Amino acid sequence: MTDRTQDNSGRPELTLGLLAEAIGGVLSEESDPSLRITGIAGLACARADELSFVTEKKYVRQAATTRACALIVPEDMAPPPGCKAALVRVPNVEVALARLTTRLAPPGPSATAGVHPSAVIGPGVELGESVSVGPCSVVEDGASIGDNAVIGPQVFIGHNAVVGRDVHLAAGVKIGHHCRVGDRVILHSGVVIGADGFGYVFKDGAHEKVRQIGVVVIGDDVEIGGNTTIDRARFGATRIGNGTKIDNQVMIAHNVQIGAHCIITAQVGIAGSTVIGDYVMIGAQAGIIGHISIGDKAMIGAQSGVNKDIPAGAMVLGAPAEPHDRATRSMMAMRKLPDLVKTVRELQKKVDELYEARDH
Repeated sequence: MTDRTQDNSGRPELTLGLLAEAIGGVLSEESDPSLRITGIAGLACARADELSFVTEKKYVRQAATTRACALIVPEDMAPPPGCKAALVRVPNVEVALARLTTRLAPPGPSATAGVHPSAVIGPGVELGESVSVGPCSVVEDGASIGDNAVIGPQVFIGHNAVVGRDVHLAAGVKIGHHCRVGDRVILHSGVVIGADGFGYVFKDGAHEKVRQIGVVVIGDDVEIGGNTTIDRARFGATRIGNGTKIDNQVMIAHNVQIGAHCIITAQVGIAGSTVIGDYVMIGAQAGIIGHISIGDKAMIGAQSGVNKDIPAGAMVLGAPAEPHDRATRSMMAMRKLPDLVKTVRELQKKVDELYEARDH
C-alpha cells in the first residue's frame, strides 16, 4: 500500500475545464471539462478524483497505471499506452503546477487586520492599512510596516526598521534595528535579519568585538526559508536583490551583495563581502569564501567550495570548485582509482618477477 500523507480536506473543487483554463492548458478531445477535481497528487498515490502530472518521459510507464482522473503533460507528449486519464497539455508542466497549487491550496488561517492584545507596539510606529500583528509580537519604536502586511506570532521588529507592503512574516521572525524589507517579501519561521556580522580583532591575547553598524536591505518579492540568517553589514548594507529566493538554513555574512532573481538552496554559507550577480544559482551546502565575485547567471554545484572569482555564466563543481566538465572528469577518475591501484600493483609484481628472472 502506498503511504499517503497529503490531505485534501478543505481544498476548493475545480472542474477540469476551469483548471485547464487557469493553467493555460488544452484538454484532449475525449476529456470531459465538467469532471470534478478535488486535489493533486503524485502518480503512484493519486485517487480517482485527483489530478496528477508527468514532467519527464521516464514517468510515462507509471502514468499508464495511475488512478488519477486527469494528467498534466507536455504539449508534445503522446498519450501513455493504456492510460485512461484525461490529458491537459501545457507548454511547461512545472509552470502549470505552480499555478495549479495556488488554486488548489487549502485555505490557511485568516489574518484579521489589527493588533493582537498581547502584542507590544512602541511609540512612533507607523502601521499601514489592514496590517495584522499576531500574538506576542514586538514592534519597537519608530518602525514602519506597510499596507496589508501580516506579522505572525512572536515576531520581533527592531527600532526604525522598515517592512514593506504585502509582506508575510511567519512565526518567530526577527528583524534587527534599522533593517529594511521590501514589498511582497515572505520570511519563514526562524529567519533572523540583521544579527551582528562576525567581526573580531585579536588584541592582547583575546578576540575583541568589532561593532557592526550597518544594516540589511532586502528587495521586493524575496522569499527566505526557515532558520536562514542574514547578518548586518559592518558598514553600509548587506543586500538581497529583488526576486531572489533563499532556502532554509542558509547563512549570509556581513556586507554580502546578492543580485536579483538568484536561487540559493539549503545550507549554503556565504562569507563576508562576497558580491553575487543576478540570476545566480547556488546548490545545497556550497561554501563561498569572502571578498570574491560571482558573475551573472553562474551556476555553483551542490557541496562546492568556491575560493576564487567565478565569471558570468560559468558552471562550477567540486571542492575547490572548478569548471563543471573538468570537475566531472576528476570525479570519474577518482572512482577508477581502486582499479588503477590494483593494476599498478599487478604491473609492479610482474616487473619484480622479470628483474628476479634476469638476475638468475
